[in-house]
Amino acid sequence: MIWMYLSAIVDLDARIKRLNWSEPQGMAAEGQSMLDLFASPAHAAVLELIRSAASCDETVSLTADGSGSLACQVISVHAFAMHDEVVVMAWGDNKEAVHSHTRMYNDLVNTVRRQFKEVAGVQQSSVESHFEEIQRLNSQLTNTRRQLEKANAQLQALNRDLESSLKKDALTGLLGQYQFFGEMEQKMREHPDGHAVFFFIDLDNFKRINDYFGHAAGDAVLVQFAQRLQKLPWDNVLRIRMSGDEFGLFLYGLGPVDEGYLQSLYYDLEGSVLRDPAVLETVEIPISASIGAAVLGRHTDDLAELIRCADIAMYQAKHTESSRRFCVYDPEQAHSTAVSPGLAAALDEVLNERRIFHEIQPHFDAQDGSVRSYSMYMRSSHPRFDGPGTLLETAAVLGKTYALERISLEVLLERAAQLGEWLQNKPLFISQGPYPGFHAKAVQDLRGHLGRSDLVVEIPAQAAMDRKDETLIHTPSSATSCRTAIKHFGSGRGSELRLLALAPDFVKVSMRDLPRPLESAGRKYLQLLTAHAGIHEEITLIAEDIETEAEMQLAVDCGVDRLQGHYLARPRDLRSAENSMHRSLDSH
Repeated sequence: MIWMYLSAIVDLDARIKRLNWSEPQGMAAEGQSMLDLFASPAHAAVLELIRSAASCDETVSLTADGSGSLACQVISVHAFAMHDEVVVMAWGDNKEAVHSHTRMYNDLVNTVRRQFKEVAGVQQSSVESHFEEIQRLNSQLTNTRRQLEKANAQLQALNRDLESSLKKDALTGLLGQYQFFGEMEQKMREHPDGHAVFFFIDLDNFKRINDYFGHAAGDAVLVQFAQRLQKLPWDNVLRIRMSGDEFGLFLYGLGPVDEGYLQSLYYDLEGSVLRDPAVLETVEIPISASIGAAVLGRHTDDLAELIRCADIAMYQAKHTESSRRFCVYDPEQAHSTAVSPGLAAALDEVLNERRIFHEIQPHFDAQDGSVRSYSMYMRSSHPRFDGPGTLLETAAVLGKTYALERISLEVLLERAAQLGEWLQNKPLFISQGPYPGFHAKAVQDLRGHLGRSDLVVEIPAQAAMDRKDETLIHTPSSATSCRTAIKHFGSGRGSELRLLALAPDFVKVSMRDLPRPLESAGRKYLQLLTAHAGIHEEITLIAEDIETEAEMQLAVDCGVDRLQGHYLARPRDLRSAENSMHRSLDSH
Protein backbone atom coordinates (compact mmCIF):
# COMPACT_ATOMS: atom_id res chain seq x y z
CA MET A 1 0.00 0.00 0.00
CA ILE A 2 1.38 3.44 -0.99
CA TRP A 3 0.91 6.38 1.41
CA MET A 4 1.94 10.00 1.04
CA TYR A 5 1.35 13.11 3.18
CA LEU A 6 2.20 16.72 2.36
CA SER A 7 1.61 20.21 3.79
CA ALA A 8 2.82 23.31 1.96
CA ILE A 9 2.25 27.02 1.28
CA VAL A 10 1.66 27.54 -2.45
CA ASP A 11 1.10 30.49 -4.79
CA LEU A 12 -1.87 30.82 -7.13
CA ASP A 13 0.00 28.88 -9.83
CA ALA A 14 0.37 25.87 -7.51
CA ARG A 15 4.11 26.38 -7.04
CA ILE A 16 5.42 25.46 -3.56
CA LYS A 17 6.64 28.58 -1.69
CA ARG A 18 7.32 26.82 1.60
CA LEU A 19 7.23 23.11 2.39
CA ASN A 20 5.97 22.50 5.94
CA TRP A 21 6.38 18.71 5.95
CA SER A 22 6.14 15.71 3.66
CA GLU A 23 6.24 11.92 3.90
CA PRO A 24 8.08 10.26 2.31
CA GLN A 25 10.82 12.86 2.56
CA GLY A 26 12.09 14.25 -0.71
CA MET A 27 8.90 13.65 -2.68
CA ALA A 28 8.41 17.43 -3.11
CA ALA A 29 10.60 20.53 -2.77
CA GLU A 30 10.23 24.31 -2.59
CA GLY A 31 9.94 25.78 -6.05
CA GLN A 32 8.36 22.59 -7.41
CA SER A 33 4.84 22.63 -8.85
CA MET A 34 2.17 20.78 -6.84
CA LEU A 35 0.75 19.64 -10.17
CA ASP A 36 3.66 17.18 -10.56
CA LEU A 37 1.94 14.90 -8.04
CA PHE A 38 -1.16 14.47 -10.20
CA ALA A 39 -2.06 12.87 -13.50
CA SER A 40 -2.31 15.40 -16.35
CA PRO A 41 -6.14 15.35 -16.63
CA ALA A 42 -6.38 16.51 -13.00
CA HIS A 43 -4.09 19.58 -13.34
CA ALA A 44 -6.84 22.08 -14.22
CA ALA A 45 -9.06 20.95 -11.33
CA VAL A 46 -6.22 21.20 -8.78
CA LEU A 47 -5.26 24.68 -10.02
CA GLU A 48 -8.88 25.84 -9.77
CA LEU A 49 -9.08 24.41 -6.25
CA ILE A 50 -6.08 26.47 -5.06
CA ARG A 51 -7.36 29.70 -6.58
CA SER A 52 -10.82 29.11 -5.13
CA ALA A 53 -9.34 28.59 -1.65
CA ALA A 54 -7.61 31.99 -1.82
CA SER A 55 -10.94 33.79 -2.18
CA CYS A 56 -13.23 31.95 0.26
CA ASP A 57 -13.43 31.39 4.00
CA GLU A 58 -13.88 27.61 3.94
CA THR A 59 -11.67 24.64 3.22
CA VAL A 60 -12.11 23.34 -0.33
CA SER A 61 -11.30 19.75 -1.27
CA LEU A 62 -11.16 17.32 -4.15
CA THR A 63 -9.96 13.80 -4.90
CA ALA A 64 -7.89 13.37 -8.08
CA ASP A 65 -5.87 10.70 -9.87
CA GLY A 66 -2.29 10.46 -8.65
CA SER A 67 0.84 10.29 -10.79
CA GLY A 68 4.59 10.64 -10.37
CA SER A 69 7.10 8.17 -8.89
CA LEU A 70 4.84 7.27 -5.94
CA ALA A 71 2.03 6.18 -8.29
CA CYS A 72 -0.67 6.72 -5.65
CA GLN A 73 -4.01 5.64 -7.04
CA VAL A 74 -5.81 8.71 -5.71
CA ILE A 75 -4.76 11.85 -3.80
CA SER A 76 -7.14 13.83 -1.59
CA VAL A 77 -6.32 17.58 -1.65
CA HIS A 78 -7.49 20.16 0.91
CA ALA A 79 -6.74 23.91 0.62
CA PHE A 80 -7.61 26.99 2.70
CA ALA A 81 -6.45 30.58 3.04
CA MET A 82 -4.59 31.82 6.13
CA HIS A 83 -2.87 35.20 6.43
CA ASP A 84 -3.27 35.85 2.70
CA GLU A 85 -1.49 32.61 1.90
CA VAL A 86 -2.91 29.35 0.56
CA VAL A 87 -2.21 26.27 2.66
CA VAL A 88 -2.46 22.93 0.86
CA MET A 89 -2.58 19.52 2.53
CA ALA A 90 -2.68 16.24 0.59
CA TRP A 91 -3.13 12.60 1.50
CA GLY A 92 -2.58 9.65 -0.82
CA ASP A 93 -3.86 6.15 -0.04
CA ASN A 94 -6.60 3.71 -0.96
CA LYS A 95 -8.55 3.34 2.31
CA GLU A 96 -12.22 4.28 2.16
CA ALA A 97 -12.08 5.57 5.74
CA VAL A 98 -9.75 8.46 4.80
CA HIS A 99 -12.70 10.52 3.56
CA SER A 100 -14.52 10.54 6.90
CA HIS A 101 -11.27 11.20 8.75
CA THR A 102 -10.36 14.16 6.58
CA ARG A 103 -13.83 15.67 6.89
CA MET A 104 -13.48 15.68 10.68
CA TYR A 105 -9.99 17.15 10.37
CA ASN A 106 -11.30 19.87 8.04
CA ASP A 107 -13.95 20.83 10.61
CA LEU A 108 -11.25 21.21 13.24
CA VAL A 109 -9.03 23.32 10.96
CA ASN A 110 -11.95 25.58 10.03
CA THR A 111 -12.81 26.09 13.70
CA VAL A 112 -9.21 26.96 14.59
CA ARG A 113 -8.87 29.32 11.63
CA ARG A 114 -12.11 31.18 12.37
CA GLN A 115 -11.24 31.53 16.06
CA PHE A 116 -7.77 32.73 15.15
CA LYS A 117 -9.25 35.49 12.97
CA GLU A 118 -11.69 36.51 15.68
CA VAL A 119 -9.01 36.62 18.37
CA ALA A 120 -6.57 38.48 16.12
CA GLY A 121 -9.24 41.04 15.22
CA VAL A 122 -10.31 41.85 18.79
CA GLN A 123 -7.62 43.97 20.38
CA GLN A 124 -9.41 44.51 23.73
CA SER A 125 -10.27 40.87 24.50
CA SER A 126 -9.67 39.90 28.06
CA VAL A 127 -7.39 37.11 29.22
CA GLU A 128 -10.45 35.31 30.57
CA SER A 129 -12.19 35.25 27.19
CA HIS A 130 -9.01 33.97 25.52
CA PHE A 131 -8.82 31.20 28.07
CA GLU A 132 -12.47 30.27 27.47
CA GLU A 133 -11.88 30.09 23.73
CA ILE A 134 -8.86 27.86 24.26
CA GLN A 135 -10.90 25.58 26.49
CA ARG A 136 -13.67 25.36 23.89
CA LEU A 137 -11.21 24.56 21.13
CA ASN A 138 -9.57 21.94 23.31
CA SER A 139 -12.99 20.39 23.93
CA GLN A 140 -13.66 20.32 20.18
CA LEU A 141 -10.27 18.72 19.60
CA THR A 142 -11.05 16.07 22.21
CA ASN A 143 -14.41 15.32 20.60
CA THR A 144 -12.81 15.08 17.18
CA ARG A 145 -10.19 12.69 18.52
CA ARG A 146 -12.93 10.50 19.96
CA GLN A 147 -14.74 10.52 16.61
CA LEU A 148 -11.53 9.47 14.88
CA GLU A 149 -10.99 6.68 17.39
CA LYS A 150 -14.57 5.49 16.89
CA ALA A 151 -14.20 5.57 13.10
CA ASN A 152 -10.92 3.69 13.37
CA ALA A 153 -12.55 1.01 15.54
CA GLN A 154 -15.35 0.64 12.99
CA LEU A 155 -12.79 0.32 10.20
CA GLN A 156 -10.92 -2.40 12.09
CA ALA A 157 -14.18 -4.29 12.63
CA LEU A 158 -14.96 -4.06 8.92
CA ASN A 159 -11.47 -5.33 8.09
CA ARG A 160 -11.97 -8.29 10.42
CA ASP A 161 -15.30 -9.07 8.76
CA LEU A 162 -13.69 -8.82 5.32
CA GLU A 163 -10.83 -11.09 6.31
CA SER A 164 -13.31 -13.63 7.70
CA SER A 165 -15.41 -13.54 4.52
CA LEU A 166 -12.32 -14.11 2.38
CA LYS A 167 -11.38 -17.13 4.46
CA LYS A 168 -14.78 -18.77 4.13
CA ASP A 169 -16.15 -20.20 0.89
CA ALA A 170 -19.42 -18.37 0.22
CA LEU A 171 -21.36 -21.48 -0.83
CA THR A 172 -20.21 -24.14 1.62
CA GLY A 173 -18.83 -22.24 4.60
CA LEU A 174 -15.60 -24.25 4.44
CA LEU A 175 -12.17 -22.65 4.34
CA GLY A 176 -11.91 -20.86 0.98
CA GLN A 177 -9.52 -21.46 -1.85
CA TYR A 178 -7.71 -18.12 -1.41
CA GLN A 179 -6.77 -18.51 2.25
CA PHE A 180 -6.39 -22.18 3.04
CA PHE A 181 -2.67 -22.44 2.24
CA GLY A 182 -1.82 -19.65 4.69
CA GLU A 183 -3.91 -21.43 7.33
CA MET A 184 -1.99 -24.65 6.70
CA GLU A 185 1.30 -22.83 7.16
CA GLN A 186 0.04 -21.30 10.41
CA LYS A 187 -1.03 -24.69 11.81
CA MET A 188 2.38 -26.17 11.05
CA ARG A 189 4.06 -23.26 12.85
CA GLU A 190 1.85 -24.00 15.85
CA HIS A 191 2.61 -27.77 15.70
CA PRO A 192 6.17 -27.96 14.32
CA ASP A 193 6.85 -31.45 15.70
CA GLY A 194 3.56 -33.09 14.68
CA HIS A 195 2.90 -35.14 11.57
CA ALA A 196 0.35 -34.05 8.95
CA VAL A 197 -1.81 -35.64 6.24
CA PHE A 198 -3.60 -34.10 3.27
CA PHE A 199 -6.67 -35.73 1.70
CA PHE A 200 -7.53 -34.52 -1.81
CA ILE A 201 -11.20 -35.26 -2.61
CA ASP A 202 -12.82 -35.00 -6.05
CA LEU A 203 -16.52 -35.77 -6.51
CA ASP A 204 -17.09 -38.34 -9.26
CA ASN A 205 -19.32 -37.48 -12.25
CA PHE A 206 -20.32 -34.14 -10.77
CA LYS A 207 -20.72 -32.58 -14.23
CA ARG A 208 -23.52 -35.06 -14.92
CA ILE A 209 -25.41 -33.79 -11.87
CA ASN A 210 -25.16 -30.21 -13.14
CA ASP A 211 -26.13 -31.21 -16.69
CA TYR A 212 -29.10 -33.35 -15.65
CA PHE A 213 -30.52 -31.58 -12.59
CA GLY A 214 -29.15 -28.07 -13.14
CA HIS A 215 -26.55 -25.93 -11.37
CA ALA A 216 -28.82 -25.17 -8.42
CA ALA A 217 -29.06 -28.88 -7.67
CA GLY A 218 -25.29 -29.21 -8.10
CA ASP A 219 -24.76 -26.42 -5.57
CA ALA A 220 -27.13 -28.16 -3.14
CA VAL A 221 -25.09 -31.38 -3.43
CA LEU A 222 -21.89 -29.44 -2.70
CA VAL A 223 -23.50 -27.87 0.38
CA GLN A 224 -24.64 -31.25 1.73
CA PHE A 225 -21.22 -32.76 1.08
CA ALA A 226 -19.55 -29.88 2.93
CA GLN A 227 -21.93 -30.29 5.88
CA ARG A 228 -20.91 -33.92 6.17
CA LEU A 229 -17.25 -32.95 6.16
CA GLN A 230 -18.01 -30.51 8.98
CA LYS A 231 -19.46 -33.36 11.08
CA LEU A 232 -16.40 -35.61 10.81
CA PRO A 233 -15.36 -36.46 14.40
CA TRP A 234 -11.75 -35.37 13.90
CA ASP A 235 -9.58 -32.98 15.88
CA ASN A 236 -6.93 -30.70 14.37
CA VAL A 237 -8.35 -30.62 10.85
CA LEU A 238 -8.86 -27.87 8.25
CA ARG A 239 -11.85 -28.47 5.98
CA ILE A 240 -11.33 -26.83 2.59
CA ARG A 241 -13.22 -26.25 -0.63
CA MET A 242 -10.38 -26.22 -3.13
CA SER A 243 -12.48 -25.22 -6.18
CA GLY A 244 -15.59 -26.46 -7.95
CA ASP A 245 -16.20 -30.06 -6.84
CA GLU A 246 -12.75 -30.49 -5.26
CA PHE A 247 -12.30 -30.53 -1.48
CA GLY A 248 -9.39 -30.96 0.91
CA LEU A 249 -8.84 -32.15 4.46
CA PHE A 250 -5.62 -31.19 6.23
CA LEU A 251 -4.94 -33.05 9.50
CA TYR A 252 -2.09 -31.64 11.59
CA GLY A 253 -0.44 -32.18 14.96
CA LEU A 254 -0.66 -35.97 14.54
CA GLY A 255 1.44 -38.75 15.98
CA PRO A 256 3.20 -41.27 13.70
CA VAL A 257 1.13 -42.00 10.57
CA ASP A 258 1.11 -45.52 9.12
CA GLU A 259 -1.02 -47.27 6.49
CA GLY A 260 -3.46 -48.58 9.07
CA TYR A 261 -4.14 -45.08 10.38
CA LEU A 262 -4.71 -43.73 6.85
CA GLN A 263 -7.13 -46.57 6.12
CA SER A 264 -9.05 -45.86 9.32
CA LEU A 265 -9.41 -42.21 8.29
CA TYR A 266 -10.74 -43.30 4.90
CA TYR A 267 -13.28 -45.61 6.57
CA ASP A 268 -14.50 -42.58 8.57
CA LEU A 269 -14.93 -40.69 5.30
CA GLU A 270 -16.67 -43.58 3.65
CA GLY A 271 -19.09 -44.11 6.52
CA SER A 272 -19.85 -40.50 7.40
CA VAL A 273 -19.59 -38.71 4.07
CA LEU A 274 -19.99 -41.12 1.14
CA ARG A 275 -22.37 -43.82 2.32
CA ASP A 276 -25.70 -42.00 2.03
CA PRO A 277 -26.98 -40.23 -1.11
CA ALA A 278 -27.66 -36.53 -1.23
CA VAL A 279 -31.36 -35.72 -0.97
CA LEU A 280 -32.90 -32.97 -3.10
CA GLU A 281 -36.57 -32.71 -2.19
CA THR A 282 -37.72 -36.25 -3.09
CA VAL A 283 -34.77 -37.15 -5.32
CA GLU A 284 -31.81 -39.15 -4.03
CA ILE A 285 -28.48 -38.55 -5.77
CA PRO A 286 -25.67 -41.03 -4.97
CA ILE A 287 -22.40 -39.46 -3.90
CA SER A 288 -19.05 -40.99 -4.74
CA ALA A 289 -15.60 -39.46 -4.66
CA SER A 290 -12.01 -40.22 -5.60
CA ILE A 291 -9.66 -39.58 -2.69
CA GLY A 292 -5.89 -39.33 -2.58
CA ALA A 293 -3.74 -38.99 0.54
CA ALA A 294 -0.15 -37.86 1.14
CA VAL A 295 1.87 -37.64 4.36
CA LEU A 296 4.07 -34.69 5.29
CA GLY A 297 7.53 -35.90 6.30
CA ARG A 298 7.18 -39.16 4.38
CA HIS A 299 6.27 -38.19 0.86
CA THR A 300 7.57 -34.62 1.05
CA ASP A 301 8.55 -31.89 3.51
CA ASP A 302 6.92 -29.08 1.49
CA LEU A 303 3.23 -28.16 1.92
CA ALA A 304 2.68 -27.22 -1.72
CA GLU A 305 4.27 -30.49 -2.83
CA LEU A 306 2.12 -32.34 -0.27
CA ILE A 307 -1.03 -31.10 -2.02
CA ARG A 308 0.38 -32.07 -5.41
CA CYS A 309 1.20 -35.58 -4.19
CA ALA A 310 -2.31 -36.00 -2.79
CA ASP A 311 -3.70 -34.71 -6.10
CA ILE A 312 -1.72 -37.32 -8.03
CA ALA A 313 -2.91 -40.03 -5.64
CA MET A 314 -6.48 -38.86 -6.22
CA TYR A 315 -6.07 -39.35 -9.97
CA GLN A 316 -4.69 -42.81 -9.27
CA ALA A 317 -7.82 -43.54 -7.23
CA LYS A 318 -10.09 -42.16 -9.96
CA HIS A 319 -8.70 -44.64 -12.48
CA THR A 320 -8.64 -47.66 -10.20
CA GLU A 321 -11.08 -50.49 -10.93
CA SER A 322 -11.74 -51.03 -7.23
CA SER A 323 -15.09 -49.98 -5.76
CA ARG A 324 -13.14 -48.01 -3.15
CA ARG A 325 -11.57 -45.04 -4.88
CA PHE A 326 -8.82 -44.31 -2.37
CA CYS A 327 -5.05 -44.26 -2.88
CA VAL A 328 -2.07 -43.21 -0.80
CA TYR A 329 0.64 -41.49 -2.81
CA ASP A 330 3.22 -43.91 -4.18
CA PRO A 331 6.02 -42.21 -6.14
CA GLU A 332 6.94 -45.44 -7.92
CA GLN A 333 3.40 -46.03 -9.11
CA ALA A 334 2.36 -42.42 -9.68
CA HIS A 335 3.15 -42.44 -13.39
CA SER A 336 2.03 -45.97 -14.19
CA THR A 337 -1.08 -46.98 -12.27
CA ALA A 338 -3.10 -43.76 -12.63
CA VAL A 339 -3.70 -44.37 -16.34
CA SER A 340 -5.09 -47.53 -17.89
CA PRO A 341 -2.85 -49.38 -20.38
CA GLY A 342 -5.33 -48.64 -23.17
CA LEU A 343 -5.26 -44.91 -22.51
CA ALA A 344 -1.46 -44.90 -22.29
CA ALA A 345 -1.24 -46.73 -25.62
CA ALA A 346 -3.68 -44.25 -27.17
CA LEU A 347 -1.49 -41.33 -26.10
CA ASP A 348 1.54 -42.99 -27.68
CA GLU A 349 -0.43 -43.30 -30.94
CA VAL A 350 -1.29 -39.61 -30.81
CA LEU A 351 2.37 -38.67 -30.35
CA ASN A 352 3.84 -41.13 -32.85
CA GLU A 353 1.22 -40.47 -35.55
CA ARG A 354 0.93 -36.74 -34.80
CA ARG A 355 -2.85 -37.02 -34.53
CA ILE A 356 -3.26 -33.40 -33.47
CA PHE A 357 -5.34 -30.57 -34.91
CA HIS A 358 -6.31 -27.13 -33.62
CA GLU A 359 -9.45 -25.12 -33.05
CA ILE A 360 -9.63 -21.37 -32.81
CA GLN A 361 -12.02 -19.11 -30.86
CA PRO A 362 -12.30 -15.29 -30.97
CA HIS A 363 -12.13 -12.77 -28.11
CA PHE A 364 -14.65 -9.94 -28.45
CA ASP A 365 -14.28 -6.36 -27.28
CA ALA A 366 -16.63 -5.95 -24.31
CA GLN A 367 -17.70 -2.48 -25.50
CA ASP A 368 -18.14 -2.61 -29.27
CA GLY A 369 -18.24 -6.36 -30.01
CA SER A 370 -15.32 -6.33 -32.45
CA VAL A 371 -12.92 -9.30 -32.62
CA ARG A 372 -9.69 -8.30 -30.87
CA SER A 373 -7.74 -11.57 -30.57
CA TYR A 374 -8.03 -15.38 -30.70
CA SER A 375 -7.29 -18.44 -28.57
CA MET A 376 -5.88 -21.62 -30.09
CA TYR A 377 -6.84 -25.01 -28.66
CA MET A 378 -5.11 -28.33 -29.22
CA ARG A 379 -7.33 -31.30 -30.05
CA SER A 380 -6.76 -34.94 -31.00
CA SER A 381 -8.57 -37.00 -33.63
CA HIS A 382 -8.00 -40.21 -31.64
CA PRO A 383 -11.35 -41.74 -30.56
CA ARG A 384 -10.10 -42.37 -27.00
CA PHE A 385 -9.77 -38.62 -26.44
CA ASP A 386 -13.19 -37.13 -27.08
CA GLY A 387 -12.19 -33.90 -25.34
CA PRO A 388 -9.02 -32.02 -24.40
CA GLY A 389 -9.39 -32.72 -20.68
CA THR A 390 -8.64 -36.43 -20.88
CA LEU A 391 -5.80 -35.87 -23.35
CA LEU A 392 -4.02 -33.26 -21.21
CA GLU A 393 -4.69 -35.15 -17.97
CA THR A 394 -3.25 -38.39 -19.39
CA ALA A 395 -0.16 -36.60 -20.69
CA ALA A 396 0.37 -34.89 -17.32
CA VAL A 397 0.09 -38.12 -15.31
CA LEU A 398 2.44 -39.97 -17.67
CA GLY A 399 4.94 -37.10 -17.77
CA LYS A 400 4.45 -36.50 -21.51
CA THR A 401 3.11 -32.94 -21.50
CA TYR A 402 6.35 -31.62 -22.98
CA ALA A 403 6.22 -34.10 -25.88
CA LEU A 404 2.56 -33.30 -26.55
CA GLU A 405 3.21 -29.56 -26.66
CA ARG A 406 6.17 -30.07 -28.99
CA ILE A 407 4.02 -32.03 -31.47
CA SER A 408 1.29 -29.40 -31.21
CA LEU A 409 3.72 -26.60 -32.11
CA GLU A 410 5.14 -28.60 -35.02
CA VAL A 411 1.66 -29.06 -36.47
CA LEU A 412 0.94 -25.35 -36.03
CA LEU A 413 4.16 -24.45 -37.82
CA GLU A 414 3.06 -26.51 -40.81
CA ARG A 415 -0.11 -24.42 -41.02
CA ALA A 416 1.45 -21.08 -40.06
CA ALA A 417 0.97 -19.46 -43.49
CA GLN A 418 -2.76 -20.22 -43.52
CA LEU A 419 -3.03 -19.16 -39.89
CA GLY A 420 -1.27 -15.83 -40.42
CA GLU A 421 -3.52 -14.97 -43.36
CA TRP A 422 -6.63 -15.85 -41.38
CA LEU A 423 -5.64 -13.91 -38.23
CA GLN A 424 -5.26 -10.62 -40.13
CA ASN A 425 -2.65 -9.36 -37.64
CA LYS A 426 -4.75 -10.02 -34.54
CA PRO A 427 -2.99 -11.54 -31.47
CA LEU A 428 -3.13 -15.31 -31.04
CA PHE A 429 -3.08 -17.01 -27.61
CA ILE A 430 -1.47 -20.46 -27.34
CA SER A 431 -1.41 -22.56 -24.16
CA GLN A 432 1.85 -23.85 -22.78
CA GLY A 433 2.75 -25.73 -19.62
CA PRO A 434 4.54 -24.27 -16.62
CA TYR A 435 7.89 -24.13 -18.46
CA PRO A 436 7.23 -22.26 -21.73
CA GLY A 437 10.93 -21.54 -22.17
CA PHE A 438 11.42 -25.23 -23.10
CA HIS A 439 9.77 -24.49 -26.47
CA ALA A 440 11.28 -21.05 -26.97
CA LYS A 441 12.70 -21.75 -30.46
CA ALA A 442 9.53 -23.36 -31.77
CA VAL A 443 7.39 -20.51 -30.42
CA GLN A 444 9.76 -17.95 -31.92
CA ASP A 445 9.65 -19.73 -35.29
CA LEU A 446 5.84 -19.71 -35.19
CA ARG A 447 5.82 -16.02 -34.38
CA GLY A 448 8.12 -15.34 -37.33
CA HIS A 449 5.79 -17.19 -39.70
CA LEU A 450 2.77 -15.22 -38.47
CA GLY A 451 4.24 -11.94 -39.66
CA ARG A 452 2.93 -8.96 -37.70
CA SER A 453 0.50 -11.00 -35.59
CA ASP A 454 1.29 -11.04 -31.89
CA LEU A 455 1.77 -14.40 -30.21
CA VAL A 456 0.64 -14.62 -26.57
CA VAL A 457 1.81 -17.52 -24.41
CA GLU A 458 -0.71 -18.64 -21.78
CA ILE A 459 0.50 -19.99 -18.41
CA PRO A 460 -1.91 -21.60 -15.90
CA ALA A 461 -2.41 -19.54 -12.73
CA GLN A 462 -1.77 -22.59 -10.59
CA ALA A 463 1.58 -23.22 -12.30
CA ALA A 464 2.61 -19.64 -11.65
CA MET A 465 1.63 -19.87 -7.97
CA ASP A 466 3.38 -23.19 -7.48
CA ARG A 467 6.60 -21.80 -8.88
CA LYS A 468 6.42 -18.53 -6.90
CA ASP A 469 8.92 -17.14 -9.39
CA GLU A 470 8.62 -13.89 -11.30
CA THR A 471 10.80 -15.27 -14.08
CA LEU A 472 8.03 -17.75 -14.91
CA ILE A 473 5.73 -14.91 -15.93
CA HIS A 474 8.34 -13.06 -17.92
CA THR A 475 10.17 -16.02 -19.47
CA PRO A 476 8.06 -15.96 -22.66
CA SER A 477 8.84 -12.28 -23.21
CA SER A 478 12.58 -12.72 -22.80
CA ALA A 479 12.95 -16.07 -24.57
CA THR A 480 10.48 -15.68 -27.43
CA SER A 481 9.62 -11.96 -27.68
CA CYS A 482 6.02 -12.95 -26.99
CA ARG A 483 3.55 -11.44 -24.61
CA THR A 484 2.24 -13.38 -21.60
CA ALA A 485 -1.20 -14.34 -20.31
CA ILE A 486 -2.09 -16.01 -17.01
CA LYS A 487 -5.19 -18.19 -17.40
CA HIS A 488 -7.65 -20.03 -15.13
CA PHE A 489 -8.14 -17.22 -12.62
CA GLY A 490 -11.05 -18.06 -10.36
CA SER A 491 -9.96 -21.66 -9.79
CA GLY A 492 -6.53 -21.31 -8.14
CA ARG A 493 -5.53 -22.80 -4.82
CA GLY A 494 -3.70 -19.79 -3.48
CA SER A 495 -3.82 -16.02 -3.51
CA GLU A 496 -4.19 -15.36 -7.24
CA LEU A 497 -4.24 -11.60 -6.76
CA ARG A 498 -0.54 -11.71 -5.91
CA LEU A 499 0.11 -12.64 -9.53
CA LEU A 500 -1.24 -9.31 -10.73
CA ALA A 501 1.74 -7.59 -9.09
CA LEU A 502 3.91 -9.40 -11.67
CA ALA A 503 2.11 -7.41 -14.38
CA PRO A 504 1.38 -9.99 -17.09
CA ASP A 505 0.06 -8.62 -20.37
CA PHE A 506 -3.25 -10.50 -20.12
CA VAL A 507 -5.30 -12.24 -17.41
CA LYS A 508 -8.04 -14.76 -18.35
CA VAL A 509 -10.66 -15.37 -15.67
CA SER A 510 -12.91 -18.42 -16.05
CA MET A 511 -16.61 -17.67 -15.56
CA ARG A 512 -17.34 -21.32 -14.77
CA ASP A 513 -14.90 -21.29 -11.85
CA LEU A 514 -16.02 -18.04 -10.22
CA PRO A 515 -17.34 -18.38 -6.66
CA ARG A 516 -21.03 -19.23 -6.38
CA PRO A 517 -23.67 -17.84 -6.26
CA LEU A 518 -22.46 -16.11 -9.41
CA GLU A 519 -24.60 -12.97 -9.03
CA SER A 520 -23.28 -12.22 -5.53
CA ALA A 521 -20.04 -14.00 -4.61
CA GLY A 522 -18.95 -14.31 -8.25
CA ARG A 523 -19.68 -10.64 -8.92
CA LYS A 524 -17.70 -9.54 -5.86
CA TYR A 525 -14.67 -11.60 -6.92
CA LEU A 526 -14.82 -10.32 -10.50
CA GLN A 527 -15.15 -6.72 -9.32
CA LEU A 528 -12.17 -7.23 -7.01
CA LEU A 529 -10.15 -8.68 -9.88
CA THR A 530 -11.01 -5.83 -12.27
CA ALA A 531 -10.13 -3.29 -9.58
CA HIS A 532 -6.72 -4.84 -9.02
CA ALA A 533 -6.10 -5.20 -12.75
CA GLY A 534 -7.08 -1.57 -13.21
CA ILE A 535 -4.18 -0.49 -11.01
CA HIS A 536 -1.88 -1.94 -13.69
CA GLU A 537 -3.05 -0.18 -16.85
CA GLU A 538 -1.06 -2.55 -19.04
CA ILE A 539 -3.12 -5.63 -18.00
CA THR A 540 -5.97 -6.66 -20.32
CA LEU A 541 -8.65 -8.72 -18.54
CA ILE A 542 -10.48 -11.42 -20.53
CA ALA A 543 -13.57 -13.27 -19.26
CA GLU A 544 -13.62 -16.77 -20.78
CA ASP A 545 -16.05 -19.74 -20.64
CA ILE A 546 -19.10 -17.50 -21.13
CA GLU A 547 -22.04 -19.80 -21.83
CA THR A 548 -25.11 -17.67 -21.01
CA GLU A 549 -26.36 -14.14 -21.59
CA ALA A 550 -26.33 -13.56 -17.81
CA GLU A 551 -22.63 -14.48 -17.62
CA MET A 552 -21.84 -12.16 -20.51
CA GLN A 553 -23.76 -9.27 -18.92
CA LEU A 554 -22.07 -9.86 -15.56
CA ALA A 555 -18.63 -9.69 -17.18
CA VAL A 556 -19.54 -6.47 -19.02
CA ASP A 557 -21.01 -4.89 -15.87
CA CYS A 558 -17.85 -5.68 -13.90
CA GLY A 559 -15.64 -3.94 -16.47
CA VAL A 560 -13.66 -6.73 -18.17
CA ASP A 561 -11.94 -5.79 -21.44
CA ARG A 562 -12.69 -8.81 -23.64
CA LEU A 563 -15.17 -11.70 -23.75
CA GLN A 564 -14.75 -15.31 -24.88
CA GLY A 565 -17.05 -18.33 -24.75
CA HIS A 566 -19.54 -20.62 -26.47
CA TYR A 567 -22.37 -18.09 -26.06
CA LEU A 568 -20.49 -15.72 -28.38
CA ALA A 569 -18.75 -18.15 -30.75
CA ARG A 570 -17.83 -21.81 -30.52
CA PRO A 571 -14.28 -22.96 -31.35
CA ARG A 572 -13.86 -23.91 -35.00
CA ASP A 573 -11.40 -26.27 -36.62
CA LEU A 574 -8.63 -24.16 -38.13
CA ARG A 575 -8.84 -26.23 -41.30
CA SER A 576 -12.40 -25.07 -42.00
CA ALA A 577 -12.66 -21.82 -40.03
CA GLU A 578 -14.49 -19.00 -41.78
CA ASN A 579 -15.27 -15.44 -40.93
CA SER A 580 -18.90 -16.48 -40.47
CA MET A 581 -17.96 -17.78 -37.02
CA HIS A 582 -17.74 -14.20 -35.75
CA ARG A 583 -20.81 -12.98 -33.91
CA SER A 584 -21.06 -9.42 -32.66
CA LEU A 585 -22.23 -8.72 -29.14
CA ASP A 586 -24.98 -6.64 -30.75
CA SER A 587 -26.69 -9.84 -31.91
CA HIS A 588 -27.41 -10.67 -28.24
